[in-house]
Amino acid sequence: MALSRIFYPALAGVVACGLAGGVAVVLAQGSTTPVVPRPKTPTATAKPPPAAQKPTQLAPQGASQAAPAGADKQGAPGPSPFDENINRSGVKTCAKGYVGLGQGLLPLQSEFATLFQWNKENADAHSVQSLVGIRASDQNVAGVIFAVPVGGVCEGQFVRVTPVATSCSAFAREMNPKSTVQANLGQIPVIATAEGLHVLLVPAGETACTVVLVGRVTL
Repeated sequence: MALSRIFYPALAGVVACGLAGGVAVVLAQGSTTPVVPRPKTPTATAKPPPAAQKPTQLAPQGASQAAPAGADKQGAPGPSPFDENINRSGVKTCAKGYVGLGQGLLPLQSEFATLFQWNKENADAHSVQSLVGIRASDQNVAGVIFAVPVGGVCEGQFVRVTPVATSCSAFAREMNPKSTVQANLGQIPVIATAEGLHVLLVPAGETACTVVLVGRVTL
């Protein structure tokens, strides 16, 4: 349940449209597959070919293929769709908070699409929101990111909803032993994790559970 430290390749596609009341939305897609750094090319001193032979054209030993889209020549990760959303909107106060919430929301090795919403007339004075659809480990996962400027700082939350094919009690037993039950909302336990996140376990039958992960940030 720890916050995922992940990299984001290039934005796969963008469709932007405007709504009434100064609100705008943009649809973006991406992936959390880590970018593999390019290996360094070893240096070697080649022997000259015999005079009677022409030198053979060979690729340099250890040379790598071109870096994936969204990465620079050193294999560093490119901007994420969350970065692209912020750059497009002009949001300043909640820029880091929104991107950080996106990093915490996404599982490793996942593909996702996000519907970003902001106020296009005065972006930095209003909240920003993303609805996120995620595909991870052959599962469909839903998420929400919400951030708002308050008194010169940014406050925000993310919510991730994941269905699992196991009972809630079995899922709870597999969690970090430092996690503690903070409250019970009827039949729904609220578990506080060592990382400061909260998990709600919603029973969906005897062999299924809906795991709701909630994180908060203030920057």
